Amino acid sequence: MRNLLKLLAVVSTSWVLVATSRPAPPPCTNKTPEQRFFQVEGTCGPSGVISIDSDPSCGLVVDGGEPLFVPTSGTQGGLGSMLDVTTALSGSIAIGGRPPLSDGGTRSPPTCGPPVCNPEEYYRSCVGGPDGGILDVLCTTFTQDADAPREQCQLRLVPLP
Repeated sequence: MRNLLKLLAVVSTSWVLVATSRPAPPPCTNKTPEQRFFQVEGTCGPSGVISIDSDPSCGLVVDGGEPLFVPTSGTQGGLGSMLDVTTALSGSIAIGGRPPLSDGGTRSPPTCGPPVCNPEEYYRSCVGGPDGGILDVLCTTFTQDADAPREQCQLRLVPLP
């Protein structure tokens, strides 16, 4: 009788484990990395051309973004072409002055001194997705001054042939 109870306990525990376990999501893999060129428009900085390279792990690397205040790295939100999925770009941007605002003006650098913050370095986080073949991306700019307002701006990444 004792062996039967042990067997019943093992079987019921195994059933609970099988019933509650889920397979892990597959790793993000594009299988074929891609490179695309975009005309940058919007309110986050000057217009210009950037290239974005994807890798098999859905990482993105932006080339030419620094002078346009576009973060230089990011991720894709899933499989497929970067024109078909959510895109997130983020990173520090060194402006060398005041960052542009969405209304075309500029914001004064934060009032703090070394080593607390660098008034010419900002962190920009951008997220967006495809809209009629164009990537529309909303960016938020942060300073190291926690009391400073967070500015938002819009990037439009128009694919080039």
